[in-house]
Amino acid sequence: MKTLAIAYVHPESHGPQICAIHMLAKYSDVVDVLYKNTAENRWTYPPNVNLIPDGDLVTPEEMFAKPAMAKFFHFYRFTRMLIKKLRTEKIGVIAVFDPLALYSLSWAFRFAGNNPLIWYHNYDVIFAGTSKRFSLNGL
Repeated sequence: MKTLAIAYVHPESHGPQICAIHMLAKYSDVVDVLYKNTAENRWTYPPNVNLIPDGDLVTPEEMFAKPAMAKFFHFYRFTRMLIKKLRTEKIGVIAVFDPLALYSLSWAFRFAGNNPLIWYHNYDVIFAGTSKRFSLNGL
């Protein structure tokens, strides 16, 4: 079985994501990890884990400084990569690690037509009214 893990952050930015990827690798033939490329990889993953960054390295500081349209372009590119993956590969399970990855997945399902099992695993809470109205978190 092929598993896809998606995170709109770097997978090494939160310890439980690393643990979850290792557990998924233990029970899957292949684990592809699609992630926002915001840090360098330092962790050693099992051999059946493929890391798929969404583009060139952009630090969180650089990302926060970008105008809103650039942030939406990054989100669009991430979602487009996810749609392509869902259309071209047989995926049994998708593990989603944060709210923006879940939002991206909700858009991807509208265009992909794939119906795998979804596991949403997140500790962070986004409170209503604390995000800017037209930001990705606000949407």
